[in-house]
Amino acid sequence: MRFFVFIIILTFMTSCSLKSLKREKVDFYIYPNGHFKAAKKSYSDLLKSFKDIQNHTGVRGKRGQVGIGLVFPYLAWTKGEGAGPYAIEQSILDYHELFIRAAKELKMPILVQFNGAVWHSPQSESAFLTYWKTIDGGKYLSRYKDGRVNNSITDISDTISTTEIKKFLNISPYDAKKSQDALFFTLSPYAKSFRDSRLKVLRGAVNFWRKLDAKYPGVIKSFSTDSEVSNFSFRFQEKREIPIGYEDWNTKPFCKQQKIDNCKEFFSREFSYKNVIEKEWFYFRAKNHRQFVQDTVDTIRSVFKRRKIYTHQIPNKNGEFVSKYRKRDYGSPISSGIVKDASPGFTMYIYGKRDKKFKSTLNHINKNVQGAWGMVEFNPGKKWKGSKEELRSYTLD
Repeated sequence: MRFFVFIIILTFMTSCSLKSLKREKVDFYIYPNGHFKAAKKSYSDLLKSFKDIQNHTGVRGKRGQVGIGLVFPYLAWTKGEGAGPYAIEQSILDYHELFIRAAKELKMPILVQFNGAVWHSPQSESAFLTYWKTIDGGKYLSRYKDGRVNNSITDISDTISTTEIKKFLNISPYDAKKSQDALFFTLSPYAKSFRDSRLKVLRGAVNFWRKLDAKYPGVIKSFSTDSEVSNFSFRFQEKREIPIGYEDWNTKPFCKQQKIDNCKEFFSREFSYKNVIEKEWFYFRAKNHRQFVQDTVDTIRSVFKRRKIYTHQIPNKNGEFVSKYRKRDYGSPISSGIVKDASPGFTMYIYGKRDKKFKSTLNHINKNVQGAWGMVEFNPGKKWKGSKEELRSYTLD
């Protein structure tokens, strides 16, 4: 294994003094890179790649254990036709059994991250994404080629070539210049058909892990939900319609709730979030995100009654509506990661000279979250200027 993409740190932190905090248990889960490639070669190669983590970090310290975090993009590995039913590729399932087998042999705990919300583009190997992000299922999301919300999807014909559809794919949501071309799932619970279809695939994935858990008891310690269920809308650019997170499935129910007659006009303006109605919209979106997360937690909890489950949200502070970092308009305060039967989990960054922001955010969470919470994704060097090998060593150290 050449390097690690990032690491995951799960912490049991409570609102207490730093002195007592040092006695709390902290488990570290490393998200490996290259484990599929190693498993394709041989089981011994896979063992070697996992042992490489142990050799660098150790197995157990005074704080807790070091284990493996497995990202399981349950919607990106499906086969089927049209609206389904969908099944996860057998080869993917076989590889994950090898991962669990290797972890058990090395006495390494496993965290499973179910990831399928917004971070995957339609692709040929995913029947679910191909359907729900293109023609038949596309009515539940926005296509932003022309900068308008939902208009593009109704302006195209019933058929579209692969060449044409590729123009809409694989655009990073962090790219403000190209984000108008992005395709995103709606996160609105009002899109009932999409919601039901997603949960059906998730239930199949959870049952797969239930079988592995029975076969390799004591290895799977915890789970996390879909990562960063939130909307980044880049509202700060002039002469630009709202590119992300303002689908009809979100806006129309809000207008009905707030008795707004001209919904299109309301959402065509720049939001400052200084008046009551705009703040209501912010928290309406956050409620939808929280419901998406709650759906996932409920599905996992229906099978794993006592296992630890963490959510996985971006923690903007209470009362912070627009982030200074790229001036993002959020719809996910820390409350969107706080749901029933799970512990809050958050993504954290220290690269890009954001150490001060990192520390202040930690303090904010610690003051506003009751009970255990975790850093479910910790990114120490995403914009690393050195070699991959140097990044690998720095990350593990």
